[in-house]
Amino acid sequence: MSFTAKILSFILFATLAGYIVTILDFHSEQDQCSFGPVSNQRYRQLLADAEWYQMKQWPPFVWSGNTLERLLNAQFQEMSEQNDSAYEKIAKMHAMFRGIGADFLYTEPNNPFSQAVDLGSSVSFGYHINVHRLALFYPLGRTGWLIGSLAGPVEPGIPGRHGRTDNQPQGHLRVIAWYPNPVDPIPTLSRGQHSCPAVPNSDLAPFFKAN
Repeated sequence: MSFTAKILSFILFATLAGYIVTILDFHSEQDQCSFGPVSNQRYRQLLADAEWYQMKQWPPFVWSGNTLERLLNAQFQEMSEQNDSAYEKIAKMHAMFRGIGADFLYTEPNNPFSQAVDLGSSVSFGYHINVHRLALFYPLGRTGWLIGSLAGPVEPGIPGRHGRTDNQPQGHLRVIAWYPNPVDPIPTLSRGQHSCPAVPNSDLAPFFKAN
């Protein structure tokens, strides 16, 4: 084998090895979560249900953020019950995202649930997703961005502030998904200190349940 062929083989091997390593980076600590009264045992069952649904109902490959967003929102509706608590909603969201190997990053804003109640806003949960897991290979990049947005009350708790105008009813959770795009790049996202999404305390939890 010529020197050039050896170099090319090495580059190909290194690229393939790097690809496999990123696919196998599962962040297993993020599956040790519990969510208030929702135990880790319950979460594990939700995770198994989410993975089964994705295996049976999803197409083999997901080639765009729009398609991923549609699939995830439809799946969350299938997994949800009308009387789900905020804890159950967040656990189901996390299970659904972890089912496709998403990597939890943050809960926003600071003091997210009390701020959402005071301002009549939403709580956001951010994740990275390795899109090669979903599209086998995606030429525009590797890292996508998922957001779960859980709506608080429409009317703010602080007098004099205007309520939300996003038409997202209280307790509704929606998913937003982006695939990497060099023309409109995903911003640099910082990882928070926690491996699991935040949950509200028992006094705030009712503000994130559907009316």
